[in-house]
Amino acid sequence: MKKIVIPLLLSSFSMSCFAYEDEWHGLIDIRLLNSNSEHSWLNDGLDKQRFDDNDSPIQLGQAILDYHAELTDTINSHIWLNGYDHRDKGVALGEAYVKWRPIPTSAWRWQSKIGMFFPELSLENSGLGWTSDYLISSSAINTWVGEELRTLGTEVGVHYDGTRVGSPHDWRASAAAFRWNDPAGGLLTWRGWSIGDRVTGSWEQVPFPELTIFDSNGYWAGQIQGIKSFREIDNKTGYHANLAYQYLDLVSISAMRYDNRGDPKAFVAGQWAWDTTFNHLAIRGHYQKTTLLAQYMTGRTIMGYVPFHDLIVDYRSWYVLFSQQIGTHQVNIRYDKFWLYDKDHKAADPNQEYGDGLAIGWKWGVRKDMDISTEWLRQRSDRDARAILLGQEAERTEDLWQGRVRWWF
Repeated sequence: MKKIVIPLLLSSFSMSCFAYEDEWHGLIDIRLLNSNSEHSWLNDGLDKQRFDDNDSPIQLGQAILDYHAELTDTINSHIWLNGYDHRDKGVALGEAYVKWRPIPTSAWRWQSKIGMFFPELSLENSGLGWTSDYLISSSAINTWVGEELRTLGTEVGVHYDGTRVGSPHDWRASAAAFRWNDPAGGLLTWRGWSIGDRVTGSWEQVPFPELTIFDSNGYWAGQIQGIKSFREIDNKTGYHANLAYQYLDLVSISAMRYDNRGDPKAFVAGQWAWDTTFNHLAIRGHYQKTTLLAQYMTGRTIMGYVPFHDLIVDYRSWYVLFSQQIGTHQVNIRYDKFWLYDKDHKAADPNQEYGDGLAIGWKWGVRKDMDISTEWLRQRSDRDARAILLGQEAERTEDLWQGRVRWWF
């Protein structure tokens, strides 16, 4: 992975030397928090929260440094880094890409992109460093996207801009080919769904729960106790394709198909390739100061030697978010629902799960370079592995309250 990312960084920064316009931006996020989780997944547990009751009540939520350069009238580059508490290497790369957008001569406009970037899927995460424009946390769907998915490859898209010809209709379509995302699906399967705001960095390893299946005599002996999401294992190329429609700024709808085309039998340096696919639908409604968002995802991930030594999990999640702007204040409510369906039925590795989440938050734009937010988040989940492998109660309810102050520069 570093062999790919480091040249991207160097080439982007070297091109910035020839940029006729560039910008640096940053963000500092400080949290005050209280959690009743006993053993968060970042501390090798099966709880859902990013923080637990052993964490300090004051945390660095995140620090972001963002660089954007206009290289020519039609080419620009974008790079950003983020840092957190609870990260083994401190700072890591979030995205690094170069985009080409030819000057349009009609309502149709083409663009292409190459590098490391998020698939165009989230309705929430359009802020600096893929932060949410609404609540402190992201939905379960977009939390997982931030943790395990990244396009390391190229994308081509076309946009029909109706405003250029006096039409209220906008259309977008894109398709991407990528590699270096073979482990995607491992964290979702063995940790389960989570609701949070943590984005995995390019060369970062995040932990799996401390389960006996990873022991030297366990069912998946040899698998490292964690996942490095952005690795190439099977030398196969995946793809995703997206189609979107928008009517003025009132309603938009988009659909995506994702398939990393992983070879589930491939195993390199302590990690398996996962064959991960999903279909995704997103709807946004907006009227004056009111916004309504909804996303739905359903998919499957497969790993191991089929049919004797395999793991098969179907997954599904949806959420609805309501947001109301009142002057410089914003009130947000989101409800999530999520499931994992264990299709291989192996007693040694139970991955069945279902649960939901409710988040209620308020945000105040104090000034252009500062905001203050608070959020209460409740996650309820029932996961068989807690009872079967750890001897704990399968069902758990976790509450997290966070207060946040952010500064931009």
